Amino acid sequence: MKQAFEWLRVRARGFLQHKSSQPPALIPVRVVALVVEPSDRDLLRAAATTNQWHIAFANSAAEAQTLLTKSQVPVLVCDRDLLAPDWGSDVEQLSAVSPRTCILLVSKVADEYLWNEVVRRGGYDVLYKPLQQDELIRGVKLAWTYNSSAIRKVPFTK
Repeated sequence: MKQAFEWLRVRARGFLQHKSSQPPALIPVRVVALVVEPSDRDLLRAAATTNQWHIAFANSAAEAQTLLTKSQVPVLVCDRDLLAPDWGSDVEQLSAVSPRTCILLVSKVADEYLWNEVVRRGGYDVLYKPLQQDELIRGVKLAWTYNSSAIRKVPFTK
């Protein structure tokens, strides 16, 4: 009995002290981007490559809506200039199609009023234009983290 206990203690110590030489695997993040500027697309491609994001580009709100309905996309980056003059209604529609998607609105104007409007209409955050790579990566990572840890809404049934 004592030998069995000693064997178990040694095995447990080896298991607890084992450190893998492999870095933790990154989980690919799916991102839909509704941006047209070539510089913004290049920046998104570069960020997607270094951060293992799966990115799909849309050319209109309708196309973005189609991409959101096809699969669960945790992050949508959209340019305010590409949305209708009433960008808020587009944000509301995109949020209604995919309530769990975090919408990052890219705008030349970024202030507290705009951020409040974006959140009130179902968005997540505002990124200042021109896009900066570190801000883009931070915004997408925070949105993905929020999306993956958010409380799941379960429909009420009797």
